[in-house]
Amino acid sequence: MSYTVSCSPGVGNNYITITGLLQLFSTPNPPQTISFPSFSKKDQRTLSEGEGSIIEFDASFPSSLISIRLNTCASICIVNSQNTKAYVLHAKSGIIRREEFDEALNAMGNQVRPRHLSIVYAHPGPSDNNYKNSIMQLEWWNVPSDNIVEITNVPGVQFGLNNLLQLGY
Repeated sequence: MSYTVSCSPGVGNNYITITGLLQLFSTPNPPQTISFPSFSKKDQRTLSEGEGSIIEFDASFPSSLISIRLNTCASICIVNSQNTKAYVLHAKSGIIRREEFDEALNAMGNQVRPRHLSIVYAHPGPSDNNYKNSIMQLEWWNVPSDNIVEITNVPGVQFGLNNLLQLGY
């Protein structure tokens, strides 16, 4: 079963990785809402509808990769637990096409297996059947359901990762 959490309105101060978020939701009393920090606009790369890109862990300088103008779209943040690579996809209308998923796997390195992925599926507004179907699609592609977190009600219609693989706006 994948996890679902609503964003708190406003900006938070605490940085969290996808792995940290999954650990938080495996506890007996996971939070009902969560907030995320806003990334610096300096060295920020943005993704429009249908675009995706790799981001690698690198603590030497700040940088981030953000899906913008989400509206009805979703920002899919994927981390490969086998290396320090991640991928952010701006999924048009929240739909993840198989070729986009395969492109993400290829970008993160040879021999990436879906069972080694941790995924945040973030979107503005509440969850609906279209978003839930996209999450089920990830499960059909062998991503373990307990490695997926749906984040609803993202404020400001943007979401992504920084190069420390932390989530934010």
